Amino acid sequence: MGLKTTFKKGAELLFKKFKDAVKSGTYYSITDDGFDTNSTSFTVRVIEESFNEKDIKYLSFSDLIQPNDVKGILLGVDLPAELHSQIDKLDIIQEDSSVKTYTIVAFDRDPLSIVYTILLRKT
Repeated sequence: MGLKTTFKKGAELLFKKFKDAVKSGTYYSITDDGFDTNSTSFTVRVIEESFNEKDIKYLSFSDLIQPNDVKGILLGVDLPAELHSQIDKLDIIQEDSSVKTYTIVAFDRDPLSIVYTILLRKT
């Protein structure tokens, strides 16, 4: 079993263990070539949480974080399309069945593209 497979299985296991924190969402990958705007949507699993000050310094987008922004953690296996900062959207279904819509401001991913940390801004 290769390293990538091992990490994928570990990430899946974590999402299963923390199932109470995992929410369902719809990711909208939007492309705009200047002539046409196209959108592809797909279902994702996401952990939505506030930023911890100790974690911020490790993120490449730390200088973009605003007080009301949140962090989304997604698995790369759920992301079949390329992510686009500043244009893509993410709807997250809340416990009360309401939907929060966010714009993807920026993102980091691990070197194997298994786990994505996404900067989410309420629209």
